[in-house]
Amino acid sequence: MRSVRNVLAVGLILATAWVVLPDEQRNRIRTIWDASINESATGSAEGRMAGFKAGIAMFLRYPILGVGPGCFIEYRVEHLDGVNLVSHKLDWSGAWRNWNYWSVCFSFVCLLQLW
Repeated sequence: MRSVRNVLAVGLILATAWVVLPDEQRNRIRTIWDASINESATGSAEGRMAGFKAGIAMFLRYPILGVGPGCFIEYRVEHLDGVNLVSHKLDWSGAWRNWNYWSVCFSFVCLLQLW
């Protein structure tokens, strides 16, 4: 019975999150199963995967200390595939503008704590 409640709660929270998310965010999520929504999504995903593989290669070569802070691009260009891009842009400044998303996440965590 408890697992049924948990599944229903998660479903309700996901449905609520979907409703409150801005259209831009929903379209980004839709590109997971439908690349035709955004033609650049496929190229972006492939670029991220290449960056991820470059990061794994760096980790395997230097598992303890890495290549150094801020040296990902330089090392990748000189020693791996020559691509002058990072694997993913980690810019949290814009994320806080989506307060609806964060409030739903906070509510989800609170509900999980109650069960």
